[in-house]
Amino acid sequence: MLFILPGQLFENVRARAKDDNNLNETLERIFKNIEATAIGTESEKNFKGLFDDIDVNSNKLGSTVEKIFKIIIAFILINIQERVLRKKSSMMT
Repeated sequence: MLFILPGQLFENVRARAKDDNNLNETLERIFKNIEATAIGTESEKNFKGLFDDIDVNSNKLGSTVEKIFKIIIAFILINIQERVLRKKSSMMT
């Protein structure tokens, strides 16, 4: 069984995001790791594909690294936290 490392928690990623020149790669790796933590468990179906809609490498996020980071930090990380919390809440009911 895999675990989410403390450095991969969204709160910690968000705190380091402005200094991460490869934030898109960091997020992509973390998304895959989060999904992998559920493989072979009861919750596998709930986590499989959870981040499929998020393309952190999309040109639609901006034309420069700085713009992309601002979008990722301001939008994606905040919305991912909310999405995970909603998913977790719906799994408990």
